[in-house]
Amino acid sequence: MVGRLSLLGSVCSLSLFVMIAMTVPAEAEQIAVPSDPSASYTLLEFETKPNMIAHITTQRDGRSGRSFSKREVDCGAYKFRYLGDGSTIARMNASSPDPQLSPLIRGSISEVISSYACRKAGWR
Repeated sequence: MVGRLSLLGSVCSLSLFVMIAMTVPAEAEQIAVPSDPSASYTLLEFETKPNMIAHITTQRDGRSGRSFSKREVDCGAYKFRYLGDGSTIARMNASSPDPQLSPLIRGSISEVISSYACRKAGWR
């Protein structure tokens, strides 16, 4: 019986560890956005593509609530477009992407996020 309890305790500990590991992704990083000081931005996903293109998904937590954005960044041309945004990840994924890339405006939220993505990729 003692052996079973010990094994059960080990399984419970392992289950708790796995549950915590799944809740907090290893790559989650905070991104400082000076132009939006009352909000916090968290990196959720990051992916590099050919031709100096990066995809970055962020979560914003602020006074107005939580929102999610996925951007495509052309680090070579220093332009971006939204691939989706919404109040939930499902709404972000269901939203339509912008039809074309736009120039980044110095100091804007998207410029800070895009610059972060380009540095993370090693392209800036």
